Amino acid sequence: MYLSVTNASNISTDEASLLAFKAQITSDPNGILSKNWTKGTHICNWIGISCSKKHQRVTSLVLTSFGFRGSIAIEIGNLSFLNKLDVGNNSFHGQIPDEIGSLRRLNFLSLQMNNLTGQIPESLGFLTRLQLLDLSENDLFGNVPFSISNVSSLKIIDLGFNRISGNLPRGFCTRLPNLQGLFLSKNQLAGQIPSGLNQCTQLIYLSLSYNQLTGSLPRDMWNLTKLRELYLGWNNITEYGSEGKVSTKGDVYSFGILLMETFTRKSPVDDLFVGDFTLKRWICQSLPNRLVDVVDINLFSLDEENFTSKERCFKSIMELALECTNDLPEERICMEDITLRLKKILTQFLQNAVTN
Repeated sequence: MYLSVTNASNISTDEASLLAFKAQITSDPNGILSKNWTKGTHICNWIGISCSKKHQRVTSLVLTSFGFRGSIAIEIGNLSFLNKLDVGNNSFHGQIPDEIGSLRRLNFLSLQMNNLTGQIPESLGFLTRLQLLDLSENDLFGNVPFSISNVSSLKIIDLGFNRISGNLPRGFCTRLPNLQGLFLSKNQLAGQIPSGLNQCTQLIYLSLSYNQLTGSLPRDMWNLTKLRELYLGWNNITEYGSEGKVSTKGDVYSFGILLMETFTRKSPVDDLFVGDFTLKRWICQSLPNRLVDVVDINLFSLDEENFTSKERCFKSIMELALECTNDLPEERICMEDITLRLKKILTQFLQNAVTN
């Protein structure tokens, strides 16, 4: 039994906060909350809720991919023992409540793939235990708040696929010694990439593609010895190779990763990929005979009429993606040849589909 007399008021605070959260949800297509989040069921047994046995408080709120619509209630900030908040892949709208900055125990915050708007709250800079911040695929705008750099524990920052503008903050990396992934693609960032990124000594992934960045890469970026994946494509950046020669091979690499993400629905920082087991290696190991294990299940099924044609098509696309992401820039395919290959793949697919 979770509830004790001494903790009754505390668990009551958590219950009131969750019921306020529920009240702001205007659409619950599967009836998850209306059927389960009720007074007759202890809150630690509610779907998506985990509690600590020691303090008998709510420590985790995970409600991903339930199709919820509504806004995020400000009372969420009263869940003072919360260490994980994940309501990704729903249809929450409105602004991110400032009150989330009160969740000082939080180490995982994911609000990705919703319809949230407004600016990123400065209050997130108070989340001093946070390790993952994922606000990607929303409609957020304004600058990247410098207050985020106060959170020295951060390992992953994903703000991609929003409308964030302004310049990349200077001095960001001096305050984020543990940062491993910085994802800012598909925004409206402008200006030059500032020097000092080399001080993010643990950085493995840096994604800045599809922005409005200009100028050339700062030389100190070549000192990022742990960097494995760098996405700079579709900006107006003059990229220099290690010998100082102008290079467009970064665009090719970014396009190859984009192909992989599109057809697998996996990000390079998905939990599946640990250590040397990367998105690229996963795809490489699937070829030629196990491609069905990696391609998004929504794209084809074994029993459909054009399965063989689609399988050949996806195989050709993944082989092209691997050519784009060759570790040696000089061995990557050029953009002109990519266009020709894609046209050829499309033509072959249409011919096979008609034949079958």
